[in-house]
Amino acid sequence: MKFLGPVATCVLGSMTLLCGMSRPQAAKPQEYGDSEGYAVLSVLLAQRFSAASNDTLIISPVTSSGSMADSFESCRQIIPDEFQSAARDFKDKNKQKWRLVKKFNLKFEYEFEDQVKKAAPPTPVPGEQEMSPLTDSTVFVVSAVGFDPTRTHAIAYVAGFCGVECAGGAYHLLVKAKDGWKSVQNSPVCKWMADNSIGLHSWRSL
Repeated sequence: MKFLGPVATCVLGSMTLLCGMSRPQAAKPQEYGDSEGYAVLSVLLAQRFSAASNDTLIISPVTSSGSMADSFESCRQIIPDEFQSAARDFKDKNKQKWRLVKKFNLKFEYEFEDQVKKAAPPTPVPGEQEMSPLTDSTVFVVSAVGFDPTRTHAIAYVAGFCGVECAGGAYHLLVKAKDGWKSVQNSPVCKWMADNSIGLHSWRSL
């Protein structure tokens, strides 16, 4: 009987270890390491962000494929034929989320911050009207970049959030020129913006 305590302790300890090992853990997104992808995104972010006031650009640390799960699929029908292979690559790459790293080539400071926390409205106080105030600064969300086989045509998604009812985004089409990536005519496509004209958190395409 004097061995029962140590044995029980051992069994319980083993069960605890096994239970701990069996618990599923949230998989950490893989690192996005495509240098050409960062070059494309850097061009688009530089176009959207003004650093005149020495502000720091805020970027969501995890990629997003669009405003909704099927937003890109519904947009593909208006994408030019020469970008269709890049569109297929975009869809394939963005089946998963990617973790961004400090590989952007920008002439201003930037940092990563969770856009969901920035855009979420505060809990309304009882008796007060629910509101969605602007955040202190705009948080940008980007996708992984889709390329054609020659990597001369690219598609990327970029959106900016400054509050639940203050946001907008689009899919951008770019071609690689001698002096870098350039947006094509009629880009971006499938633009959207937050619409609070009726006091609801609704969205509409532009």
